[in-house]
Amino acid sequence: MRNPIKLLQKLLATKKETFELVDNLRESSDLSDDQTNMLGNLLQLGNIQISDIMVPRADIVSININSSFEDTLNLFLEAAHSRMPVYKEQLDNIVGMIHVKDLLPYWHKNLKFSINKVKRNVLFSSPSMLVSDLLGQMRATRTHLAIIVDEHGGTDGIVTIEDLVEEIVGEIEDEHDSKEEPFITTLDNGALLVNARTNIVDLEMALGVNFSDVEAYEGIETVGGLIFNIIGKIPKVNDHIPEPKLGINFKILEADHRKIHKVLVSRGETLGEKQN
Repeated sequence: MRNPIKLLQKLLATKKETFELVDNLRESSDLSDDQTNMLGNLLQLGNIQISDIMVPRADIVSININSSFEDTLNLFLEAAHSRMPVYKEQLDNIVGMIHVKDLLPYWHKNLKFSINKVKRNVLFSSPSMLVSDLLGQMRATRTHLAIIVDEHGGTDGIVTIEDLVEEIVGEIEDEHDSKEEPFITTLDNGALLVNARTNIVDLEMALGVNFSDVEAYEGIETVGGLIFNIIGKIPKVNDHIPEPKLGINFKILEADHRKIHKVLVSRGETLGEKQN
């Protein structure tokens, strides 16, 4: 018997078709909102690439294979993660992962600790791999962490099996999760407070514009990437950056020498003076 979910994924080629089906089910079926949303997420797995959900390289918390027990324990406590990738010499050379449970045998015991002895295997994936395919591989191999590598073999990001499951059931919070701010917050004056890692599609929906209509912006995935494309450099805090083609203005609220963190976005001239 053919898998009905796989069949529907092939028939529903676009997000619009999936959204229409989900809306119809919500109105005409006995499914709860949570069940309907879960079905919609499940159908969309065939269209979502790993690059859309991975933790980017800049946000990876990893551990050197030569780290001591004390350093490893302290990093787990600081990061509040249950597992971390293990690298040798540099982040582009990941050799496995370690789980916080792997430290328990060494707790208050006079045993020589070595990450190399306790590290576990990881999967390696390309950014273009589909979420549904990677989830199947991780389940088959009982592996809970995948390293996303770019075309040159460098580390591009990581994905946990929890990240993949959340694409189906929604956000899973545990006692260690901190309350994160939403990626886009609408202020009283209509301006948007935006995390620079926000997907450009989400900003398009919030603003009612289409950045892909501008040829120079094709292929850009994040708000930070869009701003960098406009001015060709990392901006400074309080810089005002106009986007004249679509009438959008950006004000940099948080940034460092490597990347943009938080941006104020509005239509028209509501952000004040433009950058010189």
